Order: sequence, then C-alpha cells, then structure tokens
Amino acid sequence: MRAPTNYAGPRRKVPKPKQVSQSLESGLPKEAATVRGVLDAKADEGTGARRGGNDVVWVRKSDSVQHAVERLHEERIGAVVVLDSAGRLEGILSERDVVRALPGIDHDLCDVPVERLLTRGVTTCSPDTPLAHVLATMSEKRFRHMPVMEHGQLVGIVTIGDVVNHRIKELEREALSIKQVIVG
Repeated sequence: MRAPTNYAGPRRKVPKPKQVSQSLESGLPKEAATVRGVLDAKADEGTGARRGGNDVVWVRKSDSVQHAVERLHEERIGAVVVLDSAGRLEGILSERDVVRALPGIDHDLCDVPVERLLTRGVTTCSPDTPLAHVLATMSEKRFRHMPVMEHGQLVGIVTIGDVVNHRIKELEREALSIKQVIVG
C-alpha cells in the first residue's frame, strides 16, 4: 500500500470566476461596449460632449485650411468635422488630408478653402454601435475618426484612441473584479 502524497484535507469549493474571452464585449454591460459608453466617459472626463455636437470641434467648408489647422493645433486633435450652415455633416478634415494635399498645391495651402481638401461620404456610427464594429471599420477603412450621429444630428466624435483607451480601462476593471473574486 502506497502512502498518500498529499495530506491536505478536503478543500472548500470556491466558485470559479466566469471565464470570458478577451473580446471587446467580454464582461461588459451592453452600454459600456457601445459608442455611448465612450461618449459618456469622454463627457465625464471633460474631453468631449454629447450636447448636440456643441463640444465637437467643427469648421465650415468655406473656412480656410489655415483656420482649420489652427483649430487642430489649439484643440490638440487630429480632425475637425465640417458642418453646413444648418449644422449637417458635410465631411471631415484630418491632419492626413492636409498632409496629402501639400504636394499637389502649387500656391499657399493656407488660403485654400476646406472644401477642396475635406473627405466627403464620411462613415458614421450611432451611440448604440458596438465598439467591436467601430474598431473593425476604422481598421478596415484605415481612418481614425468617426462622427457619431443620432436622429440625423451630430452628437460626438470617437477616435480609434478613444475606443482603445476605453477598452483598456474596461479590461483593467474586469481584471480587478476577477482578482477580488479570487482573493476574496
């Protein structure tokens, strides 16, 4: 007869934490896994707003590129939305649009109207769009800024950085919750 190798008594059953994959939706409440969660977080941090687009940096298509670039610099952002006189989205102007235009302009780019450089047919999302969809769309189409529309009105803008930072914070919260379950 062999002697037991472990003399420890029976252990009490500790519930295992729910296993979740490392996807954008894992362990998140539905609203946190959507654009609305990002907009809410930005509003709470004071880095964005959801009041009809009032805090979204915008220009008109008749404004000069110099004016748009000054807004980018002042606000320390990578893109401005372009709105018409009724506040409808006409396009977006990003740093990338300005850089791409530099070699093709034979005169002072600063005096060119935004209309000549803006990107039209902008891909937008709604506050209820899943973050996984936003991230996949941005990666696939190779852009970093997405206006958020609700009932035909601009309500915000999300960047790829916003989505990634939001997800990192959610994963940190998730990891802390799992640690608390394990440690007790």
